[in-house]
Amino acid sequence: MPEMMLPCFRVEVKSTDGTRQQTLIIPSTGDVVYDKELVEAYVEKTIAELDSKPPRPKSKLSREEIRIGLREVRDFLKRRRENVNPKYF
Repeated sequence: MPEMMLPCFRVEVKSTDGTRQQTLIIPSTGDVVYDKELVEAYVEKTIAELDSKPPRPKSKLSREEIRIGLREVRDFLKRRRENVNPKYF
């Protein structure tokens, strides 16, 4: 028998400077007033966490270098799959 899904709130939260964002999924308790307070508390807490994180460092690799590296890995895995017995893969 499938489990019953509880209703929940999905909230998109952004940092005050708008550089970071996070999605919160908060389960509902069934009490409307308590749910509003709970959502507000989680949003405030998450915004504070996002604001306190240090800035992200800039990537040392260009998009082109990343694309080439991913293509090499993909080609390697493709060659590896071709040489394997299909029974085991």
